[in-house]
Amino acid sequence: MSFLKDLTRFPKRARYGIAFLVAGWIWFFLTVYIILGEIPGKIFAAGIGITFLVFKGYNWARILCILFNLLIVIYVLFFVFHLWGIGRGSEGLCLAANIILFGYSGYYFLAKETSDYFKSINEQDKKAQKDA
Repeated sequence: MSFLKDLTRFPKRARYGIAFLVAGWIWFFLTVYIILGEIPGKIFAAGIGITFLVFKGYNWARILCILFNLLIVIYVLFFVFHLWGIGRGSEGLCLAANIILFGYSGYYFLAKETSDYFKSINEQDKKAQKDA
């Protein structure tokens, strides 16, 4: 219940971004497991870590998340075309859903409302550190 309470502190667009980010990682790991039979540990750790840091409200993590989302979209596009080329189009289509999920997550994290919110959190943290 505390998680949902913490989630309500974010503005609407930031909540959408976080929801698409979490859904994107879940779907990514599910499809990678179906296709490869395993989940790469480093990618798993990076996905969990960046989601946690964005949820904590760090602006640098939001920016890093946007870059990761872009890289994942490019990475997934490459593999979707590869899977379609070798006749595994259904798996490629399943993997292509990640493009939508991570794309929308990046879109909502780039929104002005979200950007302003994350910047204000960081300014409050800097003031608190100076006062301490």
